[in-house]
Amino acid sequence: MTCIDLFDEALHIPAEFTHDLVSATIDTWKVFQHNTQQFRDRIDVRRGPSGEILRQLVINAYDFVYIDGAHDSYHVLEDSVLAFQVVKPGGLLLWDDYEWNVPGLSPASFQHPRPAIDAFLHIYAEKVALVHQGYQVCIQKRPEITF
Repeated sequence: MTCIDLFDEALHIPAEFTHDLVSATIDTWKVFQHNTQQFRDRIDVRRGPSGEILRQLVINAYDFVYIDGAHDSYHVLEDSVLAFQVVKPGGLLLWDDYEWNVPGLSPASFQHPRPAIDAFLHIYAEKVALVHQGYQVCIQKRPEITF
């Protein structure tokens, strides 16, 4: 498994999402290390911008790619195109946060992942099969596509 993330930001969690109703700030790198400790020998962690690191991965080598990083359309579209190249024919590509709901932010806004996912699905329609579309969107790269 390869995991790509910046791991350079502290994540602020508002009080309404914590169990004790007090806001908190967490170190995402420490949380990731703690949560994956028992699998450490099976995870290839790549710290850095996904747009750079995805370009370093082997084409058609991954069975599954899960995109849940930056939420603006520009980065989501770039990650999608690059991730599609590393997914094996017949492999799966899954996006999170398609139905992400942020008060005051339209799903049509370029600060939202939806426009990028919709654009990718439209442009790559002949190369993929839609497996699921809800809060997450999952596609399968057609087996005959070796891109």
